[in-house]
Amino acid sequence: NGFGAGRTWIFDLRKPIEPKVVASFGDAGRMMPAHSFGRLPNDNVLATYQMGDHHNETPGGLAEVTSDGRIVRTSSAADPSNKTFIRAYSLAVVPKLDRVVTTTADMHSKGVAETVQVWRLSDLKLLKTVPLPAGPRGKEHQDSAEPRLLADGRTVMVSTFNCGLYRLINLQGDAPKAEFVHDFGLGECALPVISGRFWVQTETGLPGLVSLDLSNPSKPRVADRLEFRPGEEPHWISLAGDGRRIVISSGR
Repeated sequence: NGFGAGRTWIFDLRKPIEPKVVASFGDAGRMMPAHSFGRLPNDNVLATYQMGDHHNETPGGLAEVTSDGRIVRTSSAADPSNKTFIRAYSLAVVPKLDRVVTTTADMHSKGVAETVQVWRLSDLKLLKTVPLPAGPRGKEHQDSAEPRLLADGRTVMVSTFNCGLYRLINLQGDAPKAEFVHDFGLGECALPVISGRFWVQTETGLPGLVSLDLSNPSKPRVADRLEFRPGEEPHWISLAGDGRRIVISSGR
């Protein structure tokens, strides 16, 4: 994804050392630009789009994209029942519950978001805009970042850029809500990965990685920390296929 260019490229990786571009796609109707992606059970990809217009005055939403770059359906994140600031950021697909969870944060910093959104996967209907409760510091709920589906296929945890962690409750029901479960502390948190029962979070205030044991998702326990050298700011993070190695890029 080239977020600044408003363009996403699809690669054929059957020969990983000889990747080939096979397609690309851009705007989804009026929505732009694509930001994050989640694989669907039908092997298509679901993409979040940040904005609903060129001037960033309206929310974007979701679009389903085929492997050859065709956009086959879209849905807006605009919620007439909720007037808070919303810009779709990242997503978690929950096939077992016929749900999608999207976070809300604006890459262009036009406003501060304090919610997540719950959608029905089968028809991409927006079901609920869920407010995140503030934590002890008063801003842990701002700018939700990355939702992650746990191994049970039903539990979704959501991190925020202000280092809060939330568990979504009653996701399959009519009144889903979020509970605040952990504060990583001062600083800025970026991307997490899930490995088994462990949530591994990048944290710039440390700077380094924090590992939480999520055996009880409502009461995470700090398992370990890895501190980096001053000036190193971990941002993007990915888990290797064997579940034992983590690749990290710096924010600087």
